[in-house]
Amino acid sequence: MTKQSIILGIESSCDETACAIITQDCKILANIISSQASIHASHGGVVPEVAAREHLSAMRPVITQALKQSDLSFDKINGIAATGGPGLIGGILVGSVTAKAIACASNLPYYAVNHLEGHALTPRFTHNLGFPYLLLLVSGGHTQLLNIKALGNYERYGTTLDDAAGEAFDKALGDRAGIERMADSTVPLDESLSMVAIDLGGRGYHSVEILPSNQMGDFPTDMARHFFETLAVETKMALHIKTISGKNEHHIIESVFKAFSKTFKRAIKINDDLKDIIPSTKGTLT
Repeated sequence: MTKQSIILGIESSCDETACAIITQDCKILANIISSQASIHASHGGVVPEVAAREHLSAMRPVITQALKQSDLSFDKINGIAATGGPGLIGGILVGSVTAKAIACASNLPYYAVNHLEGHALTPRFTHNLGFPYLLLLVSGGHTQLLNIKALGNYERYGTTLDDAAGEAFDKALGDRAGIERMADSTVPLDESLSMVAIDLGGRGYHSVEILPSNQMGDFPTDMARHFFETLAVETKMALHIKTISGKNEHHIIESVFKAFSKTFKRAIKINDDLKDIIPSTKGTLT
């Protein structure tokens, strides 16, 4: 039986410090994430300098936890990988320098990974998906439709030229003249109850409390939080999401998305009484 290679990977391209340990046959032995969401929330978006400092603080504990979760030590690891870009340069430097130092000290090969390629290949680990497959990649400032043919062989069918999904919403809303601007909804789904409130006031802010933070099958529920936080910043809206009650992760996530869709629909609705009036006493939302 051929021995499987084991790789330790580090991700630090934005506001989450993460370490995963995987095998050559796409098995995830460990996956540890340290989020900075609460730290950046008051700023309405990720502050690169703050993110880099937080990566420095979280990097060692995250790697230590990943090794403990996998019940492995560095002498059982066959290679070290880290995000090489694209992303926030400060965070990428923290992750790549840490990975190179470990690789050098352990006499292991180092692999720089393209952030977007990492996203593109993730379904092979989470869903045991074989080549080829169609992928909608929505990450930060990137929105692309790709044919993932094989490792290193990708065909792009379409992409936004300059806007991610959130930016597209922002530009479509324009000066927001005539819209309701603010709305809220509370939506139940069996035992779960979720509240969403939106203010399309031209400033990105998010307070997202989706509980519990866990796995929903192969889907980490923390990714839903990440999606909404990015959408809030890029759409320039104040977004508040709170799980009031719930035990089943599927019910919680579904109630959150339903509450968001109902609330967003109400917030962008044209108010005939306002017509071309910008919904602000200042006369502008910029």
